[in-house]
Amino acid sequence: MPTHLILASQSPRRQQLLHDAGFTFAVCPPHIDEHLDPTWTPEQSVCELSRRKGAAVVAELRRQGRNDSLVLAADTLVALANEIFGKPHDETHAHYILQKLSHHRHRVITGVCLWPLGRVEPFVAYDTTYVHMHPMSESEIQDYIRSGEGMDKAGAYALQESGERYVESIEGAFDNVIGLPVQLVKELLALWQNEQTPKQFVKDVF
Repeated sequence: MPTHLILASQSPRRQQLLHDAGFTFAVCPPHIDEHLDPTWTPEQSVCELSRRKGAAVVAELRRQGRNDSLVLAADTLVALANEIFGKPHDETHAHYILQKLSHHRHRVITGVCLWPLGRVEPFVAYDTTYVHMHPMSESEIQDYIRSGEGMDKAGAYALQESGERYVESIEGAFDNVIGLPVQLVKELLALWQNEQTPKQFVKDVF
């Protein structure tokens, strides 16, 4: 395990997943512009946002004279076809999202950026999990929104909490839906440890 792994996220869910996987790490939340180009696909969007998050923390660490760390950043979005859903802005937006996702199979996509400070370019990739939701009645949507459970989650629901009862099936990694595909993180770390170049790993999403 790297001794200077820096998680560029203040998400308690990502921190818990990384901790449960046996990693020792410090936390340095990034501050970035999360504006997306409307021409980007959801896959391009998560890769770009995770890279921006990683770049912000890398820049800060380099200003401090650090060069012995690995920065790990991630971004999760929900997509129905090419319509992207991040965290809801308010309850009205959450209602719109849940109505759209109800009874539909959608994608949960997490972009992951691993940036060794000794490299100019990072390792960037993404993982996709398919989630098929049961139909949600109007009263169920309203009750769920009032619970506040999904208001800080991409897609306006929390699979790891009571939102799971509205899910019919999941194809792919469960932890990806929570916000960090740990197996993908391990693959990036293995590539870095084997001294492969980022170009051998970055998926061609652009």
